[in-house]
Amino acid sequence: MSSSPEVEETQIKIGEKIYELVEVSGREYLDPEQITFLKKAIPLEVQKKITDKLKEFKYETSGDAKEKFRKVVEAYVDMHKKDGRWAKEGNRRLSKTGEYDSFQAVGLGVPNTSNKFLKVGEDAKLYDKKTEKTIKPPDQPKTVRAKVVEDDLKKFQINKLVQKWQDSESFADQGRANARKLWQALIILDLSPIELLEAGGNTSASEKLNWIKDRMKEETFTDVSGKKWKFGEITRDKKTGRLIKSGWVFETGKEFGSQKKYGKGAGTALIQKGKTFKSKFHDPRAKEFTKGSDGVRKVMTKMIRHFLVANDVAVADQPPNQMLSQIVQEAHHGTIHMSAEEILAMIDCLRDKKGRKYQIFDERTNTTYKVLEEHWEDAYIYFIIGLSIGWRRQEAFTAVCKRLPVSDDIETMKKTLNESGLIINPKTNTLMVWIYTRKTERVGQAYWGGYVLDRDVGVWAKEAIMKKLERIERKDPKLKLYTEVWDNPQTDGRESYDLHPLIGRDDQYIGVGTMTLPKNAKLSDTEKDAYRENNFSKYSIYPQVMEKKTEINKLMAIFRYCYKKVGLTEDYWYTDSLHAVRHTFAQMWIKKSKRDLAWVMKWGHWGGVDVLEKHYGQQTGTEFIEAGNDYADISLKSIAIKEKEQRETAQAKAEAEKKRMEVELGFGASSKETKKESEKGTE
Repeated sequence: MSSSPEVEETQIKIGEKIYELVEVSGREYLDPEQITFLKKAIPLEVQKKITDKLKEFKYETSGDAKEKFRKVVEAYVDMHKKDGRWAKEGNRRLSKTGEYDSFQAVGLGVPNTSNKFLKVGEDAKLYDKKTEKTIKPPDQPKTVRAKVVEDDLKKFQINKLVQKWQDSESFADQGRANARKLWQALIILDLSPIELLEAGGNTSASEKLNWIKDRMKEETFTDVSGKKWKFGEITRDKKTGRLIKSGWVFETGKEFGSQKKYGKGAGTALIQKGKTFKSKFHDPRAKEFTKGSDGVRKVMTKMIRHFLVANDVAVADQPPNQMLSQIVQEAHHGTIHMSAEEILAMIDCLRDKKGRKYQIFDERTNTTYKVLEEHWEDAYIYFIIGLSIGWRRQEAFTAVCKRLPVSDDIETMKKTLNESGLIINPKTNTLMVWIYTRKTERVGQAYWGGYVLDRDVGVWAKEAIMKKLERIERKDPKLKLYTEVWDNPQTDGRESYDLHPLIGRDDQYIGVGTMTLPKNAKLSDTEKDAYRENNFSKYSIYPQVMEKKTEINKLMAIFRYCYKKVGLTEDYWYTDSLHAVRHTFAQMWIKKSKRDLAWVMKWGHWGGVDVLEKHYGQQTGTEFIEAGNDYADISLKSIAIKEKEQRETAQAKAEAEKKRMEVELGFGASSKETKKESEKGTE
């Protein structure tokens, strides 16, 4: 990864390009040796009426002359390109000329003005003139000091001990993101990889683990404000028995870094071993984070444990509420329920066209989303099919709407059918949605199917699926199907593109050409650099699925709107409003099956009954009492009669079996009589 050069006073950086500035008669221009417009040098100043008009459209134009010029160029490009903020908010993108929907029509200058700014934007690679879309540059450190931190992380990834861990087949810890977590943990502990393994010179595995846990209690890390931190410690109040969690991994992160000094999104700026790195060391915690939350500790200590094991240090299971423990405490999600009435109300909210809103303020993201009729339809399809098969978010958005070969042998299909689609069996009148499930791919099951039964709400799900299939098969122009022949990177062959999604349009929620790729390629920095030089395909830089976050966020906002309208109050429904559909699916089928958890486990593709019950379907107090009343209605007298019948039946069976055996083996009176009769017959 090449470093970004410093910008001098006589230069301006726009996009990834640095322009020299030249002064003529007191005015600054972009160097005409680098760029001109209509064969003339481009002046740096911007008319006030232009910046005022851009402010009306909520574009930031403050700053000195250089900042102002750069922001104006970015604004013009954004309003012109197909994937800009302007277009995503539902506005018609502005053309260079024209009576309507042009820069001049909205008061942003004559064509020469807009063409000038767009030419600079094109030259600076802010967008591609042919596709009229963004050219995404590779991520770069924001400052020169940040480059020091990036270099440290890059060196960390090629450390032999770290590579041994990341190459281990025992764990799925490949890639920069996981390396970064261990890197962060070791910085807080003030240890190198070899120092972590040596653990103060201890030799046995148990001694090493105890040394590491003691190290976590020491103040080994100093943040940018000068405050000292320990990694983390869990103790228990002697009087109340309450757990007390303290240290870096349990804090909110508000103390870490300064947005004023380091910019929006600053995490912990690092001061360690006499060095000062002005960089985002760790992302600020999520809005819903509360002090004492266990997420950061669990992830960091997981990487520490895996690193130790991969480098031949055994790590025994740790009891709950210990710093190195990975045992999940009692799940709270299993106690959160959506009643049958609320499920029906959700369906009504998503189906009722008269009640739909097309501008939704999402409190979770503090954003107002402009949604269209198609977004509401997609949200309804997501929910109604989700009630039948319980899909996860990426499974839903990468589900393909095409016919697959029909087979009744599900076990063989699991092993051989490695593509998503629909299995429609007219003989059995069944429909199965066959989906790519990335969650179980590592254990050898990348695809599985869920039945959509034409019963109850399943009728609506089947209707929605068949309607979408019919539109795709007749090539409905409103779907804007991607029709190019493409080079499939997985088969290395040229094929007709048929990976049209069940939800939404091609390239709406998932990037074209990435529907069949893993969630995360888990690449190191070196591997990422290689892909930047030679992209995985023309559709993606890396071999991983490309989610279109803005469009997906619109569906999440719709779900949150309906959850609120229905009256759901628990935070769970709003955190990941799409995954919550799987939670609803579990509870609906637990109710329908009268708590046949073993059946629901198989129906919803869970790994075990304990996972299903703990995380999705613990009994409510009312259900518990109802079950008790049902059992109490069974009288002792009826149980006694049944037990007596069972006992007498068992005794009768035993006597009959005894007589049968005596006859067959030649014992007993009946056997002797039979023998005499036989002898008489031979005289």
